[in-house]
Order: sequence, then C-alpha cells, then structure tokens
Amino acid sequence: MNTVLQIRVNWDDNDKKDEFLKILISEIPLLNNSNLESLILRNADDKQFKHVKNIKFKIINHDNRLASLYRKKIDNLNGDIFLLINYDYPIKIDIFSLEFTIESLLKRLALILNLTYNFAIDFLQSVTFSEDDKFYCYSDIILSDLQLAYEHCEKIKWPKLERVDLDQTINSFAFNNYSLEAISKNDYQRSINAFTHVFSDLFEKSSDILFWNMVGIEALLAKGNKDIQAQIKEKSILILGEPSEFKKKLGTLYSYRSKFVHGELNFPAKFSEDYDSFDDEYSDYKAFSTSIHLALLRELIRNKKTEFKFEYVYLE
Repeated sequence: MNTVLQIRVNWDDNDKKDEFLKILISEIPLLNNSNLESLILRNADDKQFKHVKNIKFKIINHDNRLASLYRKKIDNLNGDIFLLINYDYPIKIDIFSLEFTIESLLKRLALILNLTYNFAIDFLQSVTFSEDDKFYCYSDIILSDLQLAYEHCEKIKWPKLERVDLDQTINSFAFNNYSLEAISKNDYQRSINAFTHVFSDLFEKSSDILFWNMVGIEALLAKGNKDIQAQIKEKSILILGEPSEFKKKLGTLYSYRSKFVHGELNFPAKFSEDYDSFDDEYSDYKAFSTSIHLALLRELIRNKKTEFKFEYVYLE
C-alpha cells in the first residue's frame, strides 16, 4: 500500500522555512528506524493494525507518479513536500480498518516530528492507493498552533525551544514504553498525553489547549497540592533558565489558568463563531504554556529521563 501526503512547514519567514525544509528532507530517511515501526504500530486493541509491516518513508518529487495521482484527488495543494509511506497490508482490505490504521499511523508520526524539530509541521490530507494505483481512502488533516508557541518564544526570549535528534525522540518513546492508546503510568507519559491535545483538524477551534498544557506542566513539576504556582515558577527556572524579560508572566500564567478552570473568565461556546473578543489574551497564554510544556518534554527526551527530580536543601 502507498499513502501519500503533503507536509507543510508552518513558518512565516521564507528563508528560515527553506532552511527547515532542507533539514526535514535530509532527515526523513531516519524514520526508517526499526524502533519507529514498533512504536507506530503499537495498538493492542486493533487486530488489523498488527498486520501492517515493513513501513518505509520517502520524500518524492512533485512529478512522481504517486504525487500525480495525489493531485488528481486533492484540489488544495498548499503543502511544501510530498511524503510517501509504503507498507505491506497483507489481509483483505476493510476500508474502515484501513482508514483507522492510517489515521493512527499519521497521528503518531505528527507527534514524533513535532516533539523533535524546532518548527511547526502540519500534515495535510493524505491519499492511499494500492500498489496497482487503486484509490482506497483519504485521511484527515493534522494541524497545530505550535507556530504561535515559537513566535511567542522568540518575542520574550524564553524558553529556548531547541530541537532534539529524531533518534532521541524515537528511542525515548521506546525506552518509556509509550503508546497513544495506553493509560499513562508516569510523569513522562502523562505529559506526552496532555501534549497530544495541541493537535487538531481543519477549522477546529478549542479553548482547552491551555488546560492540557498546564496538566502536562504540572505532571512534570508539581508535587502534592500546595504552592503549585511557586513550584511551577521555581522548577521551570531551574530547568529552563531564568527569563531575561517578562519574569512576572510565569506567575500570571498559573493565575490565568486557575481563573479559567474555576469559571472566573468569560469564554465562547464550543460552536460559537465569535472567538475574537476572547482569543487575544487566551492565545498569548496558550502559546506561552505550549512553549514551556514542549521545552520541558525535550529536556526529558534529550536526557533520557521519565521525570525531573528535585532536592530541597535547608541552609542554616
């Protein structure tokens, strides 16, 4: 089977975007890692998924035969590169199961890539064909607001959202036995599960991403139920360094979260079209919390840890 999708690097500066694309294109072959195949196929509840074998990833040119087939099926061509995912699917094709398999595979891949690279990566719609070019199904778009987190980070110069190596992310998932389907069992898994909520499909508006970011941050930094705000501020500075500007914002982040969670802030209904009056302040705190959450996760991945450990020393 062949699944073709467009990948878009979501970045406004064209020179930086070209640089990021070169990095992504050069490192796509690293996805052909035996650990990665076991990770993206880990789904204990779905028998069809277990039959997928020999996954291979490859960048293809716009004039490639499969890219041409893709363009015949998709009108909106806003991506930067075409990614081909080739795999064996040796059982009788059930379209529903195939769609589920592809969606699950792509969600895992989007998570791994966005945890790795210091730029936002969107997955536009994919199309799946058989080896003899028979069309089977589409998949949903996978987007995020991660670009806003990078922009916020550049504006206030904190935290540093440095990338990790792709192998480090893959091996971190394998070492921690991480699965998107499993209930979390430690700080690392709780925080990763919370981070998955930054992703959305087309046109989806959500006011709960800030909440999930704070869940992920608190899973890594807060112990007990006392002085949560102080714990987050002190420990994040210890791990990520002290902000040179906007120092008070770390404290106000938790205050804003508390007002939001405890019903003290006004917000739009889920089906509302009027997000403008709510969105500016919320988006700022959402971007800030996303950048902290992502920076903390990368510290764990880089240092092969499942948690941060702190010791309090009392000086006489």
